[in-house]
Amino acid sequence: MPQTGPAHANDRPSSGHLVDETVGFVNESFVHELRSALHYLYDWQRLLHSPLVSALGLDAQQDPSLALRRSLLDGIESLKPDVTVPPKSRAWRAYRLLHSRFTEQFTQGEVTRELGLSIRHLRREETAAIQHLAAHLWSRHGLDSKWTAQRGVPEEKSDVRAASGVSLTPRDELERLHEAVPPESVLLGEIVRSSVAIADSLTEENAVRIEVAEAAGRVQVTGQRTSVSQALTTVLTMAVQRLATGKVSVHWYTAAGRVVTRVTAEGEGATADLSSDEIERLDMARHLLGLSGGTLRAEVAPDTNGVFSALITLPGSEKVPLLVIDDNADALQLFERYLSDTWYEFTGTRDPQEAVSLAERMCTRLIVLDVMLPGVSGWELLGRLREHPVTTEVPIVVCTILPEEQLALDLGAAAFIRKPFTRQMLLATLDCHAQLPQTETS
Repeated sequence: MPQTGPAHANDRPSSGHLVDETVGFVNESFVHELRSALHYLYDWQRLLHSPLVSALGLDAQQDPSLALRRSLLDGIESLKPDVTVPPKSRAWRAYRLLHSRFTEQFTQGEVTRELGLSIRHLRREETAAIQHLAAHLWSRHGLDSKWTAQRGVPEEKSDVRAASGVSLTPRDELERLHEAVPPESVLLGEIVRSSVAIADSLTEENAVRIEVAEAAGRVQVTGQRTSVSQALTTVLTMAVQRLATGKVSVHWYTAAGRVVTRVTAEGEGATADLSSDEIERLDMARHLLGLSGGTLRAEVAPDTNGVFSALITLPGSEKVPLLVIDDNADALQLFERYLSDTWYEFTGTRDPQEAVSLAERMCTRLIVLDVMLPGVSGWELLGRLREHPVTTEVPIVVCTILPEEQLALDLGAAAFIRKPFTRQMLLATLDCHAQLPQTETS
């Protein structure tokens, strides 16, 4: 029987290449860039600067980052085996792994539970699945003549990674931290004071003062103390370093189950834009906060002589009650799974008649509504919920297979999600409508 791949050490390809059973040689730096793009699939800035954009001929697209995301998602879907392939085959397992990890953005821990694998086994399987996808894309786009060894990471670094079997991407390091350190309830004031003490060591040289306005009471957040502390330290030290003289102010307040911390830097010497180094530091802080279900928004306000502001949100000890109305039991299980380990407290019902009583009993702050319901028009129910005194102020997100976004918004929905959807899409939509007050409270 003819060999489909190298069987002996002497038959191995030269350094920096992988072998796929059916496609042939793939440059290792291409695999590295593909892995990086998959890990940052919903980070437009990372994708925009990926070498894959030009390699796949996406430079001329109006939004190259979106085009690259679609191309990679299409590549994953093209690996979906035919229904005749046994469900326990390697092909199905590789597809499910890629789909769960990158299309759906599940963590390694979630995928281990889904596929019944250990973390170590999952990492081996993930490496093999990414290599298989790389080989498929390499052949599909004819990259032998388009990709050079100069692209991406140096080959010797890739060889070390391949030989050791260890992935060194930031995403993997963050996920290992996520798996190893459980969340806890911590006092935000303690974290702020610790971070300010570190940033204070820079203020003498920069002639900058730090002012902290503490919120009344003991404000607690739920998250990883280490990662939250590091993220806040990054933001504070960067704010100080932006100024030659001036003031950095820090204050926080609670809002709808979250704790919001605002950092503002204003004074002399600040630039009108964020540097590439500052963008990278903020990006890492954003990922560290993400381990605790937190977010970060940072900007230099235009026409303000470089005034920098950062808004950090973290889940408080109190969760945000969320009601999902959907007659499909499988859909409710998917919602519950997507919302696990978030600041949302899930309650689901298949009976639209009990929606109002449930919303009142649980003091819901968000409702997700499927309009394809038995025995009642979902559009009619949307209207009733909008008019009922218990739910009139509660944001309602319509989630359906129907292409009726404009109708949903016209009838009073706060947002619209088209099925099928990813976890990333769901959380991003919910986070935009979690009823953060417009005014700060002390």
